Amino acid sequence: MKNAVILLSILCALFAGAWFMRNSQANQQEAASLAALQTLSNKVAEVQTRLVMNQAKASDAQGLLQTNLTQRLAELAGLSNHLARTAASLAATQKELQAAHSEAATRAVRVTELEGQNDALARQVASLAPLEKQLADVRQQVAAVASERVAALQECGRLQVEKAEVLRKLEDPAFLRRQSAQVEQETKLATALAKQKPSASASRLARLELQPDGTVRLVTNAPAAKAAQHPDDIGGSFKTR
Repeated sequence: MKNAVILLSILCALFAGAWFMRNSQANQQEAASLAALQTLSNKVAEVQTRLVMNQAKASDAQGLLQTNLTQRLAELAGLSNHLARTAASLAATQKELQAAHSEAATRAVRVTELEGQNDALARQVASLAPLEKQLADVRQQVAAVASERVAALQECGRLQVEKAEVLRKLEDPAFLRRQSAQVEQETKLATALAKQKPSASASRLARLELQPDGTVRLVTNAPAAKAAQHPDDIGGSFKTR
């Protein structure tokens, strides 16, 4: 019985020691757990604080990024508009360039045609050189003919004046009587000379001459013939003018 009590006491002591040890270990574990929990709580608070700070920074960064993105979008829109204007200007420039190329080709063809025409004109000018010489000769001939015409007109005018004077004298009876008397006198003189000398000498010394004023005079080399001229002969006719 005693043994049973002793065994029971020993068992109770063992159980009490085991419980004490376990309780002590549990307290230690609880303290450690509380310390770990406090540490974790501090860490969680620190993490939360960092998270809040990071969220604030992220919000600021997001706002900044949103602002930068808005600016970049605006700049991109401006660049897109500028690119569109540049593309339109480039298209217009290309059209103008094509038009300039077409115009240059047309002008090149026109220049070629003009060069051909210039060559043709040069050949024509070269062929006109003899014609110019002929034209100069013709002009000289025309000038000479004009000068001759002027001289002929002047001579014709002089002859017209002389003709009018002769006609006037032929219509004058007194003049005709004087001329008739002069011819008769010169005829008598020629007859007298012919009687004195051979006929060949008479024909050589005496001849009739028509004067510019229409009168007729006997021209001889004898001094007597000159002395026998009437005062109204050719000399007198020129004086009366």
